[in-house]
Amino acid sequence: MDLDQLTLSQATADLRAGKITSTALTTEALARAKANADLNAFVTLDEAGALKAAAAFDASGDKTKPLGGVPIVIKDNIEVAGLPCSAGTPALKDYIPKADAPVAAKLRAAGAVIIGKTSMHELAFGISGYNTAFKTGAEFGVRNAYDRALIAGGSSSGTGAAIGARIVAGGLGTDTGGSVRVPAALNGCASLRPTVGRYPQDGIAPISHTRDTAGPMAVTMPDVALLDRVIAGGDAIAPADLKQVRIGLVKTMLTNLDADTEAAFRAAIANVKAQGVTVVEIEMPQLAELNGQVSFPVAL
Repeated sequence: MDLDQLTLSQATADLRAGKITSTALTTEALARAKANADLNAFVTLDEAGALKAAAAFDASGDKTKPLGGVPIVIKDNIEVAGLPCSAGTPALKDYIPKADAPVAAKLRAAGAVIIGKTSMHELAFGISGYNTAFKTGAEFGVRNAYDRALIAGGSSSGTGAAIGARIVAGGLGTDTGGSVRVPAALNGCASLRPTVGRYPQDGIAPISHTRDTAGPMAVTMPDVALLDRVIAGGDAIAPADLKQVRIGLVKTMLTNLDADTEAAFRAAIANVKAQGVTVVEIEMPQLAELNGQVSFPVAL
């Protein structure tokens, strides 16, 4: 199997069809995690636990679970039973919860195989993933999946890097003010910051009770939708009529872009326009000022 092209949805379909075993897929994910150790993507790699879970799934013959046998990762501020949950800070490095956080429990009940806990910005309070308090590899900081000289973004840095490097096709981060969206953008994967309250918050180290939420991260948006459906329930999402979609483009946010970033962004805008989406350029000169007055004071 070409793991560089494998999506979460395809992996579940292939496992269901018997084209591959969970043990084979999990073994490959663990091997890729070790081969990419210089990413610093993991705080804990649970090789024994993951292989045991994969073998149990293969032995069960269960074809009904929506994530049956697929390896995933979980950010290290979300509790997973029996594994350390550091939230990226030395103060919690020896904390081992006895139960899964509800969001992790939902994924495990759906058949997902948790291969490890991923590195993060300390206490999820930052967007670089450059955590000098908690060294998980030879150097500080989670590295970008495409260029080790660059940051992975944060605070869900390790999950983004692990997906970007195709160690796994999906996993969980958390988001208070960009923490699943930033690493997804920087590592070439997809994510969703859901409305607060869509997912249970129990078992997740908090920053702001009114702003925190777990968020799914994966190779593609259909994969993100699959993870969301497992956690929140509901039916499969119907495609939107793109001719009814309007996207606002805030011109003041598009300053100081690198040339290659701007070219890629403009190409993406042209692509969505070609699909029928209406793109509206808007002026919001006070956006940064208002954000500064509200966002950080509320979170803090």
